[in-house]
Amino acid sequence: MKIILADIKSGFNNKIFNISANSIPDRGTKFIDQNIKLLISGYSKKDDYIIKGQIETQIESVCARCLEKKSITQRIPIKLIIKNKDYIESEYVNTEVIYLTKNEENINLNLILADLIALSRPIKPLCKSICKGLCIVCGKNKNEILCNCQVPRNQEIWNKLKTINN
Repeated sequence: MKIILADIKSGFNNKIFNISANSIPDRGTKFIDQNIKLLISGYSKKDDYIIKGQIETQIESVCARCLEKKSITQRIPIKLIIKNKDYIESEYVNTEVIYLTKNEENINLNLILADLIALSRPIKPLCKSICKGLCIVCGKNKNEILCNCQVPRNQEIWNKLKTINN
């Protein structure tokens, strides 16, 4: 997705862009809805171009405990500063800074969008906060069925590793 710098300089407020998930680089994210909604405002301040807003998309995630697939709606804040490459020092904190050459008239946000979406994925997603996970004996999903498996007190799941000699 390309944005023309002259449009940012003119300023716009809460503009909606619908982007196909197929148009951004693959970072291993599985999209439920192939539409990524980008709601942004743009303006210029001194020699900088500023884009603020939110990315909204639905991705597929797998529960870290029971391995069930789950849909997650992500709302990711976005704040970008687009600066001239001649001026490197930045006064902005917690902001992505993009440096341009003098000849550039537009900015392609595809790489940035792909990175922000990938980095905002949960590290250990859960289907629900009280997920019981899988039985360590039979492998059944304990959220769906209660099994009668019992693990002997003196046997832990890592005991076999203790038998390995160095």
